[in-house]
Amino acid sequence: MITELRSPPSWPFLGHLPALIRGGRPHRVLEDWCDRYGTTYRLRLPGGPAVVTADPAIVSTVLRGRPRLFRRDPRITRTIEATGIHGVFTAEGARWHADRRAANRLLIGDPQPVIDRAVDRLCRRWRALLADGQRVPVLADLTRLSLEVTVAATTGRDIGAIDNPDGPLQTLVPRLFPAIQRQLNTPFPLPRDRRLERLLRTARDLLPSDDFGTVLTLLLAGQDTTAAAAGWALHYLAGHPEELAAVRAETEPANYARAVVREALRLRPPASLTVVEAIEETWLTGEDGVRLRAVPSLPIWVLLTYGARRFPDAGVFQPSRWLTDRAPRDAVYLPFGGGPRVCPGRDLALLAAVAVVAAVTRNFDLRSDGPAREKVEFTVRPSRLPLVISAR
Repeated sequence: MITELRSPPSWPFLGHLPALIRGGRPHRVLEDWCDRYGTTYRLRLPGGPAVVTADPAIVSTVLRGRPRLFRRDPRITRTIEATGIHGVFTAEGARWHADRRAANRLLIGDPQPVIDRAVDRLCRRWRALLADGQRVPVLADLTRLSLEVTVAATTGRDIGAIDNPDGPLQTLVPRLFPAIQRQLNTPFPLPRDRRLERLLRTARDLLPSDDFGTVLTLLLAGQDTTAAAAGWALHYLAGHPEELAAVRAETEPANYARAVVREALRLRPPASLTVVEAIEETWLTGEDGVRLRAVPSLPIWVLLTYGARRFPDAGVFQPSRWLTDRAPRDAVYLPFGGGPRVCPGRDLALLAAVAVVAAVTRNFDLRSDGPAREKVEFTVRPSRLPLVISAR
């Protein structure tokens, strides 16, 4: 029973909300509590109780059971769909199957030419900036590259985001996504956001598609995930010259660059949890013997990447581990989710991030200029990436 689960100390009425909000890194707080209270524990929130789990058996059952036995927390779905966004992220049941097929159709082509074109433009832009004595805005340019690649891969349109940072979609997206995130992050209903409605109308004009909701969802997740994976990988390489040399030494295929990206994702996962509820009463059994009665209206916070802490030398940046090993068998490490609802843009994000790492390390020198910080928006991404790029 849920009342028998351990629970961290909490505040009256607000419960665990202050601890989750403080510092802007709720995913790290939840994982720290796993270390202290076990892989399945209880939360108190203003809207009612919730369960957090990183138990491999429970996580596997939940992810494999979607969308038949479990669905996304309806409060999240209602919040997103209230903005007018209907797509593969929020859909359930038969509508999810249709939207997933639409997402697969959008991503069916070979994205490599699109990625190669965008990466070439990125390198040309950085060389021009350096020749002009300017500092390279690494994170902003990686975000534009992600946007350019995702739009081209899903709609066939070349918006030239890297060469034209002031284009209409390029300037809209940085305003649109934080506005959506504000709606998602609040524990209480917000009044109607007319500014967000105007931004979404503009987005529909710029992205005309019968699958607008799915295209926008792929943009939401894709631009953050690709930029974050590439940015973190370059950040870690700047502080590990021996790993940087290993990437530069290889020829095609870029196996070590791929290992670097996977290791960066392990240390800085972009999507660390998903919140679901049971469609009907379901009993879940954990590997540690915990028995959980999952019922409709009980949110289950599924930690997808807690297992990153279970790797040998977990705190060490060690890309070579991915050349031979997989995640430990007793750990949950699913940075793109799992089961039928695994992220449809996973392969695109990984291909683009690996291409960026291979090209940038080949053409430029990297130097860290201080500590990096992360923040939670639609995904977890860098808030500060003090990376200095110079010509080789």
